[in-house]
Amino acid sequence: MQAPKAQQDKAVDKKKYRPSQQTLSATFTAITAFYRYLMDEDITPGNPAQLAKKDCRHLLADSQVNEVKRLSEEQWQFLLDTASEMANGNSNYERNLFLVAILKTLFLRISELSERES
Repeated sequence: MQAPKAQQDKAVDKKKYRPSQQTLSATFTAITAFYRYLMDEDITPGNPAQLAKKDCRHLLADSQVNEVKRLSEEQWQFLLDTASEMANGNSNYERNLFLVAILKTLFLRISELSERES
């Protein structure tokens, strides 16, 4: 049985719908955990997902290039200038200026400056 002509005419861009490396890894992790459960319950004698994962050409480390999201120099300068103006106008914003400056100069992430419970 063939698909309707309207469906045949639409070419699917396979690259557009390619799962990310993280998605593939998470999927294999879930399948492996499921098979481990089946083995513990003596439902299946082995875990074929482990073998498939070793031979899978799609699970190559760093096989996809991820775009790094960073502020440009112009954006950083605008942010720093704005924080400076706000701190000059109101001392309540001095902490904001400090945070923006330390993020830029020490190349930190926000999570590295955020408060954490001990």
